Amino acid sequence: MTRNRAHDLQRLNILLRLAKVDVESLDENRWNALLDELYLAVFGVGGRSVKLNKAIMAGFDQDAFHTAMTREGVRAAQEGLRATLPILQRMKGQDPAPSFQLKPQRLFLAHGENGFAVAFLCLDGPTMIYTTLAHVLERSGVRQSEIRTCANERCGASHVPLRTPHAGRPSFCSQRCGNLLAARAYRMKRARQLRKKERERSRRRYEEKVHAVLPGTKIARHRRKTR
Repeated sequence: MTRNRAHDLQRLNILLRLAKVDVESLDENRWNALLDELYLAVFGVGGRSVKLNKAIMAGFDQDAFHTAMTREGVRAAQEGLRATLPILQRMKGQDPAPSFQLKPQRLFLAHGENGFAVAFLCLDGPTMIYTTLAHVLERSGVRQSEIRTCANERCGASHVPLRTPHAGRPSFCSQRCGNLLAARAYRMKRARQLRKKERERSRRRYEEKVHAVLPGTKIARHRRKTR
């Protein structure tokens, strides 16, 4: 995978996961962390403190992102994502193409040593998110089959794995979800081991009681029925 595609998939996954974020439950620190992620997704650079190309940003309000990305704006964008992402994952070639309603934008053209640079900027959070989603979907060359659903049933976020999972292995939208399920599986395995040990201890106690009264008595082992 090229560095550019990996970066595009990073931006894409931020937007795909956004559909599952409970914005109302975020405290100020987690909300600011989400804004940092969205800034990276929309502008392709990390951290809201990073200055963009001045030629592109000339005449554009530097606080436009903060103005657009309010909790209300993000919630509005989530509605469109939640309605559209499932369609993207299952649509066939003959199906109607999903669409987003956009607010008016401003097109910026700049020229540098690598040629022309283009940017569509808008003071509307949903429009920023939808246009970025379309851009990185096309630019990254993602196939429908690459879009997975997080194996953490409490999450279920759409995502594109940076590495193709082995056949039969679950795919997670984040390391956090993978860790949560790994910890849950470990607890369940540990509980089974403890139950087995407790059954063995219980059996030994029973045998000791029987042998104390009837020495040498053989005690049959009964196979436990599995449900």
